Amino acid sequence: MLARRWIEEHLHEGIDNFARLSRSLVARAEREGVNMSPAEIRVVLDRLISDGRVEPCQWLAEDQRYSPTVYDNKSIHFYWFRMKPETMNTPLRSEAGKRL
Repeated sequence: MLARRWIEEHLHEGIDNFARLSRSLVARAEREGVNMSPAEIRVVLDRLISDGRVEPCQWLAEDQRYSPTVYDNKSIHFYWFRMKPETMNTPLRSEAGKRL
């Protein structure tokens, strides 16, 4: 649950790729004394994508923008991720149900 919440918090701030996302979350976990690996982050991110909360994107250089794309679940390093627009206005909630 903690990995899910942290991923959502991170992606609410903007679009990011897996390398930076996992590096940031692993560093945060180390600071807080929690065990979290890139593999765990990937599993949770895959779940958020399949649940429709996170949108995989690709960078369109000609248009200078990110565009939603189909995620093939093979090479996570070629994608950028963002919260789906309809989930951006949903307030994040802690485990106890309090607004973050």
